[in-house]
Amino acid sequence: MVGVSVYGATKAFVHNLSESLEKQYRGRIDVIKAIPCPVHTNMNPEGLKVPMSISTTEHVNGILKDVGYESATSGHYKHDILTKMTHSWLFEFAMNKEFENWDKKLEQLEKCLDEKKKTDPYYSKKHD
Repeated sequence: MVGVSVYGATKAFVHNLSESLEKQYRGRIDVIKAIPCPVHTNMNPEGLKVPMSISTTEHVNGILKDVGYESATSGHYKHDILTKMTHSWLFEFAMNKEFENWDKKLEQLEKCLDEKKKTDPYYSKKHD
């Protein structure tokens, strides 16, 4: 992807800005720290082809649903998965060994999450 360094820098900026604002205004206003992941934008026109990438609308709506409930969010269940994976051995395994099967794995994860929504009222209320 052309401009990946600029794209990555914008993600870091959003995260650091929201973290700074949260510290500065703690107790006075709700500020949620955005944990950025791949989003389809003009800077990332191929974004929807990247595993776990979502539209800007999905991202914004997901973050807004978490305001008042969470102090930090990735905004969407796909990004929740990606965030957890990047902090584990699973990420390295998935990227190095299983990338060609990513679509099948994502489909399996989405089915599991659909089941969780059916059985967990809090989860379905927060992520619908």
